Amino acid sequence: MNQNQSSTAYRYERKFIIPTKNYPLPLLLKTLKVPFREAYPERVINNVYFDTADYRSFSENVHGKADRVKVRMRWYDELVQHKAYHPKLEFKIKRALLGTKKVYDLRAVSQRDALLSKTEIYRNLDSAGLPADVLADLKIRQPVLINRYRRRYFESFNGHVRITLDTDIAFRRFGCFNTKAGFSYGMPDVLELKYDAAHEAHGQQIGSILPFRLTKFSKYQLGMERTFFHHAH
Repeated sequence: MNQNQSSTAYRYERKFIIPTKNYPLPLLLKTLKVPFREAYPERVINNVYFDTADYRSFSENVHGKADRVKVRMRWYDELVQHKAYHPKLEFKIKRALLGTKKVYDLRAVSQRDALLSKTEIYRNLDSAGLPADVLADLKIRQPVLINRYRRRYFESFNGHVRITLDTDIAFRRFGCFNTKAGFSYGMPDVLELKYDAAHEAHGQQIGSILPFRLTKFSKYQLGMERTFFHHAH
């Protein structure tokens, strides 16, 4: 494994739509039999998603292909206080109901514009020392969608189950920065329940208690539908 590469264990990610804004999730978590705590400070997450010319990743999501891959570049806004953004390239790999990520560190940049320019993104990718197979995969993909949201993190006291709450979800078609065309917001809030395969029973127990609708929600799929194919604003 390269020094700038990491990966996660295969885990379940179950997603729930929260029907109302400003839902008091911390209060709900206190009522569960398994106690949760807020694990990390809230973050603003930014993603640039990559896809092929025929939108293979989008198509695989729409058709529910069991084995699929999504590629994105991710960074966190709160790190700007350190005078630099620290983007990472992520390959999100799905195998039936389980998923994992391969993560590669990219070069830190001081200007946000360098994360939104196709030329600068590829310059960063080319200089990051990525493995040959990763570079080969990137050659058939290009940036297509920008996604941004706020995330809160909760974790069970035993560390077996994580819950994230995503709010203020918005999308923009990559390259559409000076027009309202290709921009979409007003998404519902999304709760994600995450646990390793070893803790499946525990995770399912908590999922059965949550008073929300389980969904196959995909931010990437929804963003593409809203900004590319339906042109919703």
